Amino acid sequence: MASLTLNFKTTAIINTVFCVCFLFSVSSFFVGMLMLQPEIRLFDTDQQKWMGLAQICICIVFAIIYFSILSLQQIIELRQDAKNNQILRCIGKNNRQIETLVNRIIAIKFTSPMIMALIIFLFCIPLLNVKMNLILPITMHNIVWGFAGEFFLYTLFFYVCYFLVVNTMSKQYIKSIK
Repeated sequence: MASLTLNFKTTAIINTVFCVCFLFSVSSFFVGMLMLQPEIRLFDTDQQKWMGLAQICICIVFAIIYFSILSLQQIIELRQDAKNNQILRCIGKNNRQIETLVNRIIAIKFTSPMIMALIIFLFCIPLLNVKMNLILPITMHNIVWGFAGEFFLYTLFFYVCYFLVVNTMSKQYIKSIK
């Protein structure tokens, strides 16, 4: 817990940047998915499909940046915390207990930048859905909720993949310290 609250100002700034990156990912996903809908005609059909696909690619780029930098930060911290893990071992903790603790820290650090973005996301989705229902045809009402669910699944996929990478690295560091 001390490592999470240490240097709070710097952590807050970094988490704000991650939150903005995550919000950009959300917004580009929603715009891209809307542009891929055949009922919406903003541009030439082919041009609109390419622009929608480009928005989805931007969304993926922001997600990769978000999770890659968080993962790299975690891997660096794991290496720096090797001495702390050694101390935990000296006071009687076994590898399994240390792995559980490290996994919790990784999960907290991956989730903490998302918290503010999710709060904004949860307040904006109902408002956006109401406004979009006024603009879109009846067949597309509540489409924003579907996009939110798809984005949640997409984020969960990236979260699990990157968590597994950092988890594997953490096990390497824990085993190497004896």
